[in-house]
Amino acid sequence: RAIPLGGPAPFMPALLAPGGLGPTCRGQPPAKPGATISNGAYVVAESVPNSHVLLRKNPAYHDASGVAIDVVRYVQIAELSAEYNRFRTGELDITSNSPLHPLDEIRAAVGDQLKVSPFLALYYYGFNTQKPPFTSRALRQALSMTVDREKLTDVVLRLGNAPAYSLVPDGMPDYTSQRPDWASAPYDERVRRARALYASAGYGASRPLRFELRYNVGSAHERIALAVSGMWQEALGVEVTLVPEEFKSLLQTIQRGDAQAFRSSWTADFPDALAFLQNYIPSSTLNLSGYRNAAFDSDAVTCITEADPAKRRALLERAERTFADDAPIVPLYFMVNRRLVSKRVRGWSDNPVRVTYSRTLSLAD
Repeated sequence: RAIPLGGPAPFMPALLAPGGLGPTCRGQPPAKPGATISNGAYVVAESVPNSHVLLRKNPAYHDASGVAIDVVRYVQIAELSAEYNRFRTGELDITSNSPLHPLDEIRAAVGDQLKVSPFLALYYYGFNTQKPPFTSRALRQALSMTVDREKLTDVVLRLGNAPAYSLVPDGMPDYTSQRPDWASAPYDERVRRARALYASAGYGASRPLRFELRYNVGSAHERIALAVSGMWQEALGVEVTLVPEEFKSLLQTIQRGDAQAFRSSWTADFPDALAFLQNYIPSSTLNLSGYRNAAFDSDAVTCITEADPAKRRALLERAERTFADDAPIVPLYFMVNRRLVSKRVRGWSDNPVRVTYSRTLSLAD
């Protein structure tokens, strides 16, 4: 069946690629054993809620002879620690994630069975740009400049995440991520420039900036908030009140416009720069910062239907440069895939969209 479009959509193949958009038989649930029609390498044999889904090789698949694994069992496990322990005992060959322990600790236990690779996801702090004090572009820039991302990722977290200075992660196909001009400067130089911006916004030792930073409850979120607020205090004298909230409550606070600064993250659902930039166009409900800039809006909206690849790339990159200069958010780090893969698994390959098909794998004897 055709999908009607209002105009050119160069990103459409990437948007349709994930397995969740595969065909199903009309009127049937997508995972009903014995009833679901499959044109893929496997068919559903069992589906037990809160337990597992069992797949068996599809004899009608066009390349059935090339599928090496006959049975695949997807186990539903709520806790990362439980998943990790079952991997260690040999019950699991591949995990969906790994515990949030430092990389060196996990590698000491499992060696090269830990696979770390880039992921199209950003962890960031957002500002409410519609209300003072964060209507000030200079103030937002000063705060972004004085976050030592390398210290945050390499010393505080030690999880393998990459420091983030842009909205769009590095490595996006046919795209160059756009960093602010200060990103390559030494940290001391950034602090010097930030202090001048901080003063131009009307703040200093006799009038320090005071605001609330809200984040969802969790030990990792708290460590990050303590570290970043400490950097702001040391570099600029900013006084930050940390406010942890349950995630649902935090989201409601942000959506009401009551959060001055807040923790958030975004994961792209298709590998294209637009997957990050589209959140800030005028029609988006995901613009948590309330960001508005006519130049950004024009470029970001125009690129959605621009069919010429070179022109589209130029629009996307110009839009991100505008966004980076305006600093409505503080990018902190890009997330990574952290998965455990047994030594007996053959053919494993990492990719930024976390999709590895069982039909391409095999198991050593």
